[in-house]
Amino acid sequence: MLLQDVRYAVRGFIRTPGFAAIALLTLSLGTGANATVFSFVNALLLRPVSGVPDPASLVAVYTSDFSSGPYGDSSYPDYVSLKSEATAFASLAAYAERSPVLLRAGENIERVRPAHVSGEFFDVLRLQPAAGRLLGSADASASAAPAVVLSFDFWKRAYAADRSIIGSSVVLDGQPIAIVGVLPERFDGLELSSTVDLCIRRFARGRPGRSR
Repeated sequence: MLLQDVRYAVRGFIRTPGFAAIALLTLSLGTGANATVFSFVNALLLRPVSGVPDPASLVAVYTSDFSSGPYGDSSYPDYVSLKSEATAFASLAAYAERSPVLLRAGENIERVRPAHVSGEFFDVLRLQPAAGRLLGSADASASAAPAVVLSFDFWKRAYAADRSIIGSSVVLDGQPIAIVGVLPERFDGLELSSTVDLCIRRFARGRPGRSR
């Protein structure tokens, strides 16, 4: 039966080549469009966070209200409350991408996209530095000197992957800050639709963020 159907279809295509060409073109366009849409959705929604040892274990916690919709940012008190009272998570950390700011190193000025992280952020994600060290709980204390870690791509682009920049100081958004390390090569932030150039520990009470 299948062979008969194939022969019948081939004879039909031969008798009406114009219809066959249109049908094949329609199928090709439909397949290509579906493949494009799936690639877009996969990149934005389905692809796991790169560079993280166990991305399937990560979840995002949002604060919802009538003004911000279901995916609103959480305030710092919200994060502190979740961290002290929630028992559904092994650990929590706060993360928020910010608008681009200016970074000055000597005479060079770069426009960079920062991410603010809490002191336990890199421990929660179990990341290891490509150079230097990452931010930790010690950097969260009020007496700790301001510190920043660069993304691997930004380190290569702006500093040619020079390890001697670890410990040097730059001016970020008008504030002197020390470079203490470089993020692992494949990690470029948690937002699948954007990348970050550096991470700093900067959360103040009342400032919104996102718990992970």
